[in-house]
Amino acid sequence: MRSSPIMDHLYIVEIGGKRQDCLFESHLVHALVAPDEAAMIERCRATFAYQLQAAHIDGWVGLPVERDDPFQPLPRTQCYLVELGRNTADFLREQHDYRFVAASDGREAIARIRAGMPGWHVDTVVNIDRLALDRGWRLRRDGPDGLPARHQVSRYLPFDRVPAP
Repeated sequence: MRSSPIMDHLYIVEIGGKRQDCLFESHLVHALVAPDEAAMIERCRATFAYQLQAAHIDGWVGLPVERDDPFQPLPRTQCYLVELGRNTADFLREQHDYRFVAASDGREAIARIRAGMPGWHVDTVVNIDRLALDRGWRLRRDGPDGLPARHQVSRYLPFDRVPAP
């Protein structure tokens, strides 16, 4: 289950489960750096398995990182993760989607996403370069679009089925 034998990744993980005060499943989105997917899953299990009933992972994206060099400036174009929402009469609740975009700032990221996603509104904009730096890491730019090469997984993984190390 290793995502890469030679580099760490910044993982953005969606964790689901039930809370006593909610009728429906709740979701948390968590960011952490780990050497591989097995370590990421174990850290999430150790942190969240007892915070939610029927806790599980719904999916994750891994972005390659390297240790930060504080003397190296941030790239001019940074990586943003934009959470989009949409309400329609066909759905009881708001639909969500998440998109990565390269932009010089948050306003440009919003403008780029809105241009390609009519009918959706922006709920959240996260500067992923800054998120990585806050954890002592720097995103690697290995992707063809000037962004990190992303490894995305949509997988239901219940914590009660993940063996403890």
